[in-house]
Amino acid sequence: MLEISSLNDFNVNKSTTITPVDVDKSFNLVNAQFACEPVNAQVKVDVDANAHAVASIGVVATGTILPPKVSDFSLIAGNTVTHTAFRFFGSSSASS
Repeated sequence: MLEISSLNDFNVNKSTTITPVDVDKSFNLVNAQFACEPVNAQVKVDVDANAHAVASIGVVATGTILPPKVSDFSLIAGNTVTHTAFRFFGSSSASS
């Protein structure tokens, strides 16, 4: 939004939302086997991640055209993360 209160003053307040980012991924975090005779061991951890993130950026500026002067200037950034789930599944086993 651009507001002109007189021919010499300006007030800009604009913002936009960036394309949302979605993550829906499963992956293995740890999968290790250990052998130290007479014991053998295995550790496995899997992750199931789910998230939806929305970011926005904006600018605010006020000032005069003549003489050229910006009296206030701000950059604004924000984000919103919803539907977040990080699930860890683990298992271990040992034999001798």
